[in-house]
Amino acid sequence: VVLSVDGKAPPKGFRVPSFGRMAMNAAGAAARTAGAFVRGDRIFADSETRAVRDCICIQCEFYNWIKRRCSFCGCKEQWKIYLNAEKCPEGKW
Repeated sequence: VVLSVDGKAPPKGFRVPSFGRMAMNAAGAAARTAGAFVRGDRIFADSETRAVRDCICIQCEFYNWIKRRCSFCGCKEQWKIYLNAEKCPEGKW
């Protein structure tokens, strides 16, 4: 059993969104990132921002340590932390 930061096992039935929902989330992220590129905005978050986001994600109740992904939005290995235009769908960062 893989434990979370607080030493507890994730709840039984800890599921990620459906493949379709995750595909839509990824497509939205791609569109927001493309929009940032077209506007000339920064594409990638700086290292300090990534570190803060990562720390928040791995301590979140929605982070699934077994699947290494968010059970709320479905992002794998917190890939959203790298994209400047992305936000946590729960408003945590």
